[in-house]
Amino acid sequence: MADMNSTREPDINEIQGYLDARKFTYLRVLDKIRSRLREFWQYDTRGRVALYRVASRADYQFGDELKTTQSAYRKIWEKRKKGDSSYGIDDVEDIIGLRLVCVYPSDVQRVLDFLRNLRDTGFLGYYKEELQQRDTGYRAYHVNVALPDIDLTDYKCEIQVLTMLEETWSYKAHDLIYKPEEAITDEEKQQAAIVSEILHASDQQSQLLERQIRRGAEEESRRKEGAKLSIMETLAQIDLTSNEALSEIREQIMRDRENLRCGDATDILVKLGQYIRDIGIDIEVCKITMLLCTLREANDLDQFTIDQIEKLIRKIHTKRDQHKLLDAYRSAGLLYYCLGMYTTAVDRTQKALKISERFQDSLEISRLKSNVAYFIADGNIQTQKDLAVQYALEAYNAQPNDPPVLDTLGYVQIVFGETYNEVRDGLTKCEEAYKKDPNKTVAAPYFDLHRKKAYNRLLELSPSNPFHPV
Repeated sequence: MADMNSTREPDINEIQGYLDARKFTYLRVLDKIRSRLREFWQYDTRGRVALYRVASRADYQFGDELKTTQSAYRKIWEKRKKGDSSYGIDDVEDIIGLRLVCVYPSDVQRVLDFLRNLRDTGFLGYYKEELQQRDTGYRAYHVNVALPDIDLTDYKCEIQVLTMLEETWSYKAHDLIYKPEEAITDEEKQQAAIVSEILHASDQQSQLLERQIRRGAEEESRRKEGAKLSIMETLAQIDLTSNEALSEIREQIMRDRENLRCGDATDILVKLGQYIRDIGIDIEVCKITMLLCTLREANDLDQFTIDQIEKLIRKIHTKRDQHKLLDAYRSAGLLYYCLGMYTTAVDRTQKALKISERFQDSLEISRLKSNVAYFIADGNIQTQKDLAVQYALEAYNAQPNDPPVLDTLGYVQIVFGETYNEVRDGLTKCEEAYKKDPNKTVAAPYFDLHRKKAYNRLLELSPSNPFHPV
């Protein structure tokens, strides 16, 4: 290290003059880089997920975008005292700066990848990336960059990339971070390191929790899709002898289901369109369309499918064929349920129920009441909670040995039960229904969903839960 007495102290007036003369150009550079980063934050899916904030120095120092004269002086003086006697104001690479605050630790790498891509595609010229860690616990990636324009290459900008908790610590430890290193005691360094490690561990734990929640949500979504598709597969059974054309279309859908999930469905749609032109809209073609719609990962066929079943309902109303109208309303209820439109699903199924009551078909009435109750529970429609409980009990009292009816009663208790024992009894009913149901293909995915819902509610209502009301 150079002798302190031989080290030339920076000229503060020279630094001030440098900053004043170049301020306009620095602001041009900052605006160009900041605009590109904010586009990533606001309009790019990767940026929206990863970034909490894009901030510049003005957000932290009362509107001033450039490093203060005093701060630049202190940095230059510290560098010279450590042996770099030639270090001057034109060597300072953070006169302007941006801070990219990430949500989770894994997002830091995602943002760094984006910055590297800006370098690789030519938006950035000069590029230097470094992980900075200090005894005070400060931790962040510093990426020093410059634009490639020949008149701007000397105007460096520092981009800091760090998590929300790391930024929190940078605020807390601000005085420590900017103290001369020799002015910080070993005890202060040790205490700062402990707090920093706690925050870093919290960052890592939050990342693990986020991944666990996301995996759970994805798994539940897959189960729901599988359960709803099972309903539609059963609903769209077509007798080959009575309707060969639609039966072949159904078989093609089931055979190509993996490709049709995300791929091109034009061939199937052309065949369905030709059937509608030749035969007209009937319940069979609506059911096949519903099967294809439920299978699709995107919602591109939702409105088309809704239009077909509603046209059929209007058409049958004109002919006043009550049995066909019952089938159409029942099918429409299932379609709206599979599309997540629970209130409309309840409405259409109740209309089917009114028609069914005229025919006095006990099993049909019970299953429609059961459907209404299930849709209300699965949609968690609190305003119709009493109706769900009423219909579920009425259906069960009429058909106590029917597995779907028993399963619905159990699920309604799981969703709307107010005590631990009510929810536990609901789970027992669902388990009993699953054992009795011969159609395990349909029952299994729903039972998995019911069981998970029950476990979550039991955890909420458990007397050992500290948040459980006494």
